[in-house]
Amino acid sequence: MPSCKREQTTILVVDDHPSVRQLVASAISTALPDYQVKTVERGEEAVGAVTKTPVVAVVMDIGLPGISGIEATRQIKQVFPHLPVIMLSIHEEEQYKADSMRVGASAYVTKRTMGRDLIPILERILAAEYTSDYANSLDCSLLGGEVWSG
Repeated sequence: MPSCKREQTTILVVDDHPSVRQLVASAISTALPDYQVKTVERGEEAVGAVTKTPVVAVVMDIGLPGISGIEATRQIKQVFPHLPVIMLSIHEEEQYKADSMRVGASAYVTKRTMGRDLIPILERILAAEYTSDYANSLDCSLLGGEVWSG
C-alpha cells in the first residue's frame, strides 16, 4: 500500500507570547530532533504559512491577536482537512475544547499541562499520521514527501 515518505518534516508553532512560542519550539526540537520547527505569532500568519511551507502538524494557541486560533484552525482545515492541529490554551473550560474539536482540532492541551502532555500527544499524532490507512490517503505532496510503496 502506498504511504508518504517524509522529506519535509516541519511542525508549525503558533503563539503570540514569545516566551511560550520559544518554550514550545524548544521542547519539540529537543524531543523530536528529526523535525524542523517554524514559529509564527498570529492566526493569519499560520494560515499563510501552511500554504507556503509543507507542514506535518500545527500547535496552535487559541488566544491570538487578529483571528483567533479557533478561526485559524477552521481556515486551515478547510484547505488541509487531514493536517493535525493541536490546540494550546490557558482555558480549561469545556466550551473551548468543544469549539476546538468542532473546527477539526486533533487534540486540546492546556498550558498548565503542556509540559507533561504536549510532546506525548504530538508523538502519537505524528506516528498515526504516517502509519494509518487514513494517512495513506493524504496527498503526500502537501507534506513535502512523495508516494512510495513499502
